Amino acid sequence: MRRGGCAELESEIERGPEMRALTRLVAARSGQFLIPGTLANELDLSQPTVKRYLSLLEEVFLIKRIPAWSRNLRARAPCRDCDTSLPAERSAPERSQ
Repeated sequence: MRRGGCAELESEIERGPEMRALTRLVAARSGQFLIPGTLANELDLSQPTVKRYLSLLEEVFLIKRIPAWSRNLRARAPCRDCDTSLPAERSAPERSQ
């Protein structure tokens, strides 16, 4: 895990609105396969950016990626999101201030 706190993580997020869109998309797919290429296409972002943003979400404990299990050790195993707090937070109506 990186050291430096939220300011360092925030500086790595180049496009805030796209990160929020990714967070909402991941929340909507809780428990499903997270394939960075598919997410990148849907959000019109590059795959490396999506991978980096997913890593950042994992670092701040918003998601936990769990590799899919297969008896075939050579099988490509996409990861799943398993955290249920993110979907609950993202599906709640936005609070007005």
